[in-house]
Amino acid sequence: MKKSIKNCFALMFCLAFTFVAYASNANAATNRHYCIKYTCSSTYYGVTADVTLPSSIYVPNNGNYTDWYIGMDPTSGSYAVEGGISYKAGTFRVFLNTAADSFSVPYSSIKTGQKVNLKIRLSSDGKSATLYLNGTQVERALSTKGTFQNGKGYPKIVMGVEDNGTSYHSTATINNVKVCANSAGSSYTNMTSSMGKAGIYTPNGSSNPYSKTSSFPLTATLNKQ
Repeated sequence: MKKSIKNCFALMFCLAFTFVAYASNANAATNRHYCIKYTCSSTYYGVTADVTLPSSIYVPNNGNYTDWYIGMDPTSGSYAVEGGISYKAGTFRVFLNTAADSFSVPYSSIKTGQKVNLKIRLSSDGKSATLYLNGTQVERALSTKGTFQNGKGYPKIVMGVEDNGTSYHSTATINNVKVCANSAGSSYTNMTSSMGKAGIYTPNGSSNPYSKTSSFPLTATLNKQ
């Protein structure tokens, strides 16, 4: 009987310790969530941009990440299409998220300091989106959840972080931004600073961790708290 009681107390202690550790890790990973972005004021069929990744990056291996991406905001509603590069657990990943579907795949060929080209194209009816990395399609086209009237949306460029405040990276740049002017995807126009506006996204009210050199092209470093 005494042995059973001891085992019971031991089990309760282990469960309590596991719960506290889990809660601590979950909180640590999500207490800073912040994005800086530049969004075009007119609608287009797609967007492409060059991303120059930071030459040095630190992200703790506890669910934290930082990312650099392009996207298309819908003509109505809030379900955007977003795709680009993230850095998590020491690995670069290429992702696409449409709210209806998503993928995130590791890319060992991507290195710090490297320049890569990203492109997102919407289908002519706006019901699917495709991501390209350096001109090659990544994975598969994904169905969209947002409303992209006539296959068009608002192009944007974004840098973001979700972490416990200890991540940081050197200067990153998103430039050479072009927007797709026709449904065939054969005509692209240079996006300029007069075509949109800078903005932020911070769902939990985090303070700005970025030192921004330029809103467009988007150039910034990420600072730890």
